[in-house]
Amino acid sequence: MNLRALVVFSLLAVMLMVRAPGRLAAVGLPPQVNEPVIGNLVGGQVSITGMHFGLPTSQRSVRFNYDGLVSTLSASSPLVQSWLDTSIQFTLPIEVHSGTMTVIVDGQSSNAVDTFIYALTTRSLPVTAGTNGKPVGIAVTADNRVWVNEEFHTELKSLSPDSTQPPLVRRIPSPSTGIFADNSTGADRSTQISVLGEDIDAQGDGSVWFTEGGGYLYGGQHFNTSRIVRYEPAADRFSCYNVPIDDAQVIGVLLDAARGVVWYSEGSLTHGNAISSFSLSGAVSDCAWDPLTSTRAPLCSVQQVPSCHQRHLLPNNASQPANLVLDPAGNVWFVEFWGNRIGRLTPESGVFVELPLPAPIVRQGPGTFAGSGPFELAFDASGSLWVTESFDATIDRVRPDRMSPANFNCTQLDLTGKNPCIDEIFVGSNGIDGKTVHTVSVGQDGLVWFTYMGQSSMILFAAIGNSTPDAKLGFIDTNKNNFVVLMPTLPNVIDLGGVEQHPLTRDVWFTEYSSRKIGRLEPASGDGDGIPDAIDNCPTVYNPGQENHDAYVDLAPFGFKFNDATAINSDTLGDACDTDDDNDGLPDSVETSGPPCASATGPTDPLKSDTDGDGVLDGAECALGSNPNDPNSKPAALSIADDPDRDGLSTAFENTIGTDPNVRDTDGDGLSDGVEYKNYNSNPLSTNTDGDLCGDAKEVSSVNGDYVVNSADLAIVASAFGTSTSGRYVPDFDPNKDGAINAGDLAFVAHNFGTCP
Repeated sequence: MNLRALVVFSLLAVMLMVRAPGRLAAVGLPPQVNEPVIGNLVGGQVSITGMHFGLPTSQRSVRFNYDGLVSTLSASSPLVQSWLDTSIQFTLPIEVHSGTMTVIVDGQSSNAVDTFIYALTTRSLPVTAGTNGKPVGIAVTADNRVWVNEEFHTELKSLSPDSTQPPLVRRIPSPSTGIFADNSTGADRSTQISVLGEDIDAQGDGSVWFTEGGGYLYGGQHFNTSRIVRYEPAADRFSCYNVPIDDAQVIGVLLDAARGVVWYSEGSLTHGNAISSFSLSGAVSDCAWDPLTSTRAPLCSVQQVPSCHQRHLLPNNASQPANLVLDPAGNVWFVEFWGNRIGRLTPESGVFVELPLPAPIVRQGPGTFAGSGPFELAFDASGSLWVTESFDATIDRVRPDRMSPANFNCTQLDLTGKNPCIDEIFVGSNGIDGKTVHTVSVGQDGLVWFTYMGQSSMILFAAIGNSTPDAKLGFIDTNKNNFVVLMPTLPNVIDLGGVEQHPLTRDVWFTEYSSRKIGRLEPASGDGDGIPDAIDNCPTVYNPGQENHDAYVDLAPFGFKFNDATAINSDTLGDACDTDDDNDGLPDSVETSGPPCASATGPTDPLKSDTDGDGVLDGAECALGSNPNDPNSKPAALSIADDPDRDGLSTAFENTIGTDPNVRDTDGDGLSDGVEYKNYNSNPLSTNTDGDLCGDAKEVSSVNGDYVVNSADLAIVASAFGTSTSGRYVPDFDPNKDGAINAGDLAFVAHNFGTCP
């Protein structure tokens, strides 16, 4: 190569470097994302790391594949907050659902990242009077109904996946004198309120089993035990199986259908800790059992006899077994909450095997004397056992397949302080930050779900520290080398209890302990707002709040705690896809883009049907030539020649809208044509403008929104008597819209007494 050619080649190389920064790094080096999987909420914030992302030019993007669709987020999009060579931060486009994600740099694609996108919704549980019930255990039946076991409870509660259905609440038959006792508040008392309520288990036949227990570590003078309860929804029937000994604190319950027995974990400082069971064929249900006068079930240690409770005493008398699970061979596995161990019982031989956990790392709060606090456990399809160490905020994977003397001795820790049969997959605490986990549950698609939170009051104890909202769900993807994903922090949630994923719908249900709510992660579909299309008031647009301003009259500004749900002219469309949110006759786009008509002096409020508050709707003011921005500007008064029926509308105008200019109330519903047009934007030619179950006159008269017109409505109207300047005037309580609430309005309401329709 001669000198001239060398100079030209060098200049070209420099020009390429200047014109395409980062390009040389990309040649032959495709982008690479470190995270093999992400989990997030619809429209959530995403951060990914990797290499070779380059700079944010038009040739770089994030590509999503979902529901058979492909969408692209350009590096220059406003949704991208940061695009660096080794990291990208962006907001998920609302329409993106679960699928895969890749980073595209100059035509080269990164490795595919699995994406799990969910819509979040929450529902409150009804509060039981006289109790302090907080949801802990959760179970999901085949019909996707969610069952909840609370601490401090007297009722069993359940939610339907249809959010329009109210919670199902069933009063649990109470023991006659109270088999539970509690002195946690300083007063030593016998009670019919179950203090503990940790475990609940759903069966294939639709029945649910759950535990009820007295005060934990109770040392008072009263009888204090627990019971195992079965509820059969089809028959609406409870069965109660009482633990026969005093000082019995039961946490976990497990139905062993193959053997026909029910297992439960039993902690007792007096009688020793045990894995206990009773035979269903011999058990006697007694929901009104009195331990002082009723017959107690017999105890047995070796041979099962009818109605007896067999107790397999644990080697460690201070271990407090918690939750239970069966392996495929029929062995009962359990955790020792106080003992820092995992145990296995072979029922036929009565032999226990205990696997010690590594030394606790916790140095703060209850964990300093409780240890790591193993609490929940679950088997996956591969035979691995997943366990939570509550106070160490750790998720363990126990490998029973390694438990062979020829391979490993898992009954003791090795020289490094580890158990060779246990892998610590997630460690979410440094020992002094108050982080905890509560429940682990094997879900679908190879995901193992868990609940993770900051300093809280969960897990049987009052923790030391602040109750800071810092709770989130997490999952471990066993298909991606046990990669751990933490979902976004749940807003205003302090602590979490149980979590479970439905096998068919893949909905993830969880309990918000202190908030007394049930949360739901629903795989994003449709518009991704978590509302089923069948009941979504806007199924094509994301609107999880389901806002619909024209569905009712908001009375909160007037000091009322109820809204009037009987709006005369309403629709079922949510604001997100309604072109006229306030039903004032002006499209939202026209109201916000500038003066909506020649007589207006500025934009009007698309969420307020009467922007200036003069009693005449914005659309009517525009049509009749007055200014909807000025309360002193109203449609002009008309002469009797122009308005022979005295309804406030001219003959010429009535001819344009089809009403009879010589009849004050064309449809005969008691509301004049002018009032319907100017004050309600209802149809003066129809007695039921919105076509619902209530006619126009009854909707106007039912001011409390209960779809019945009676003395309660009269009392409400009477409470606001006066003119519009009286300070007590409520526009919705003035049916004839004459600016004064008086006997005429009472007469109108009384005339329409009765229920809808």
